[in-house]
Amino acid sequence: TITYAWNTSDWGQCSAECGGGTQIRTVQCKGSDNSVGLDNQCAEAKPNNSQACNTQACPVEEQEPAQAQSPPEAPSPSSTFTWSTGEWGQCSVECGGGEQTRTVQCQDNTGHIANDNQCHGTKPVSSQACATQACVVEEPSSQGQQRNTDSESEIASMPTVRSVTLNALSGKGPGATGSAPPPTIRSLTLSSLKGTGPGQSGSAPPPSVRNITLDSLQGTGPGSDPWP
Repeated sequence: TITYAWNTSDWGQCSAECGGGTQIRTVQCKGSDNSVGLDNQCAEAKPNNSQACNTQACPVEEQEPAQAQSPPEAPSPSSTFTWSTGEWGQCSVECGGGEQTRTVQCQDNTGHIANDNQCHGTKPVSSQACATQACVVEEPSSQGQQRNTDSESEIASMPTVRSVTLNALSGKGPGATGSAPPPTIRSLTLSSLKGTGPGQSGSAPPPSVRNITLDSLQGTGPGSDPWP
């Protein structure tokens, strides 16, 4: 016949080191054949599976008492308070209107800073306007304007040179005989184009000038004969 009895394991670790904790263990009703039975198969009362542990009080660490902050010293009856002002700072702009600031503090006769309400009289201003003069706008000089006007007049009075073709110079264009090369062109002046230079009657305008190239003047371009 199998008999049953309570079987307990060792207590587990306490949940706290001090101040009271709990530890538990396993409690089973086992048969003589080492089988696990039901709790009602064990005749005796079931043992506890938990208990209190480390119930001793935890040591209290002694803390240094906090030092009480001393209240601010009250001004002595003989203290006097006046407004102290610093130097004005640099103006924010050089012209056109800016602003500059300074420090304004209430101090006692020992140089300590006090609350503004301890100083009598109106508190001096800490900011003011500065550099209120208008900014100077530089205008271009009359000499420069006159030079620009003269240049524009010269450009407007110059004749328009359209083109001088190689055919027109070499006598090979439409209506030209092509029998003789043109004389060497040493210089081309504005007066000769207008027909107003020396030996020009000025009665008729010059032919249209279409194109001038270095090869055409030298007579060394493609299809050109050298000039004497």
